[in-house]
Order: sequence, then C-alpha cells, then structure tokens
Amino acid sequence: MIIPYANHSFNQFILPLTSEFLFTDHGDAYPRSVSFARFQQDSDTKRLHTFALDGSSGQSGTFVEMGRLIKTSSGSIVTGSYGQNVNNPRNLFIIRFDNNLTSCSQPLYLMNYTGEAGHTTHPKITTLNMECYFLLLEKYVFTNQNPNSWSSAKTDYLLTYMLIIDEQGKHLSQVQELSCIRLNMNDTLHYNRQTKKVYWSINNGRQSILSFALDPTAYITLNAAAVEVAPAPAEFEFSIQGTDNSCYVKINKYIGTKPTLIIPETINRLSVTTIGEKAFAFAGISKITLSTDIIIPAGVSRIGAQVFSYYPKLTIVIISGTISLDLFTFSDCPDLQSVSIPQMVTDVGYVAFSECTGLNASTRAELQRRFGDRAFQ
Repeated sequence: MIIPYANHSFNQFILPLTSEFLFTDHGDAYPRSVSFARFQQDSDTKRLHTFALDGSSGQSGTFVEMGRLIKTSSGSIVTGSYGQNVNNPRNLFIIRFDNNLTSCSQPLYLMNYTGEAGHTTHPKITTLNMECYFLLLEKYVFTNQNPNSWSSAKTDYLLTYMLIIDEQGKHLSQVQELSCIRLNMNDTLHYNRQTKKVYWSINNGRQSILSFALDPTAYITLNAAAVEVAPAPAEFEFSIQGTDNSCYVKINKYIGTKPTLIIPETINRLSVTTIGEKAFAFAGISKITLSTDIIIPAGVSRIGAQVFSYYPKLTIVIISGTISLDLFTFSDCPDLQSVSIPQMVTDVGYVAFSECTGLNASTRAELQRRFGDRAFQ
C-alpha cells in the first residue's frame, strides 16, 4: 500500500471498514485541495482530489477545516468548513462520494453566513442511523482571514450548534443552539445506540478532560423514516445566563400572539428562572385581542420591573412558586381581575398592582391584607 501524501497535511481522518480503509486529508500544495484515498488489501491505493482551495500553491493559510468521515448507505460523507475564498466567512459543508471512490459531489453548504456574521469551525459528524446524521459545530468571530497577513488578534467563540441531516444533506432538523457545550478541533463524536447518546471529550484547561453525553432526542424525535423537530419557543426572545453547569434561561421579551400564555419551565433543557424588565410590557396593545391568562411556573424566581405593565387584555395571573416581584410588575393592567400568589411569597414590589382597577373585591382585599397599601400606591 502507498500512503497518500499531502504537502503540509492539516487534518487527517481514517474510516476503517470491513476490508478497507478510507482516508481524507487536505494540504496547501500537491495537492492544494481536499483529497480522499482508499486502501484495500491486494489493490492499488486509489486517490480522488476534490475542489481546489483558494490561494497559490504553498500558501500555508488554506482556511478550510475538515471533520470526520462516516459511512452512508451509498458511500461516505465528510464534513468541513470553508468560505470558498479566503475573504468570505467559513460555512459548514459536506462532500459525498461513492463506495468505489470514482466520483464525489461538489461541496454542499449547509449554512450561509455572510459578511461579519461569523465563521463555522470545529465541524463534527456521526451516524445516528443510516438515514440520520448528527452534526455539531461552533461559531467564531475571526479577526483576520487573509492568508498572507498573519494576526495575533483574538478570535472569539460565539455559540455551539447541532443539526441533523440525511445522506443527501437535507436538513432533518432546525439548526439548534446548544448552551454550555464546547468542542475541540480534532475530537470525534461517537453515538451509542443503546444509551441513544452522542459522546465526546475536550480539554478542560491543562489539567483535566471534560466529557459530554448529549441525547439528540432531547431536541428532536427520531424514528425510522424521518426526524420531527421539537417545538421551538418562538414566542420568546431569551438569553442563556450563567456559566458552565449553572446556566439558566432569562426571558427578555414576549413576541408571540397567543391568547393564553404559559411560560415554560425549561427552554433548551435549561431552567427558566428569570423574566427580564419590561419583557411583556405593552405586548397586548396591538397583538392580543382576547382575554389572556398567564401561568408562571415554580422555577421562576424573579420577575423584573414592569414585566407585565400596560397589558390591557390581561385578566388572570397564576404564580406557582417562591418569587420576587419587582416595581410596577403588573401596573396599569385595567382588566386584571384575579391574581393567585402562593402563601410563601411574603412581599411584592412597590406599586406592583398600581392602576389595576379591574381587580375583583376579594382578590384586592387579599392582596392588601398580605402586602399592604404599598402594592397599590
């Protein structure tokens, strides 16, 4: 066997099969491209070069990053990230090739970052079944993409994403943001069909290794023929707060139109614990046309100032847990009739129910008995 050669080899991945090995690599010259090779006992090594990389032969900056090779029902797939030329953002792609390594597809781009949107990096892929393939990637901001002008300026990590595709590259799920998850350059993903989890490990500083086990079905439902996307919280703008294992969700704004609003206990498997200031203020003026009920789960521990202020169609509020209400939380909600607050809550913010002229007599008397005049002044 002849080992394939790539000048200044950057990424190498080998896929062992029953009686052969598949190999992928990329270099900056001879060839300046992404290349494949097939090792088979008692046969000549077969090679296939794909698209040429931008830049002149020998330029060290190729600005392409390769991911793992995987087997499909009709051949193999390799994933990577590339910007098509050195001045464009890098985007996630796959290349498909047949079992005999006689032909391959052009890169099929699965994402479309433009301008200063960021760059795909650390692309990973593994097989869930022969119809579903799981990808992870990170999004970075790179200061410099010019291969002839090296820069020591910092590159900034933005987010980590997951995606599921079929072997043609068709999206079988939405691109899903994952919180508190990181990747290395050359780590690989491994799917365990018994536990139904994807595993990988990364360096955690210089002294330890951090391992991840991710269940894709927490975000989507898999079956033999298709992938169904789990409902996304499209009615909320939210942010992930905290670090490492203490991440939580803060709801920043309500953008939906539902007549009955149930604030979820979790988003992206993280607890919803905080509702930001003015997150629901004015939301009912033009969008809400029916009477609106709001149910707040026990996990929410703080509601910011004026969160539900000026919500003209709000009629009922149900709070399930120990919670902190800030200033003017429900002020100027003239149709608010009924409020249920657990007995364990002993205080609410100043004028939390100011100008709630529609409160029924029993609710107003109960709120005044528990929280005093300051809740209404």
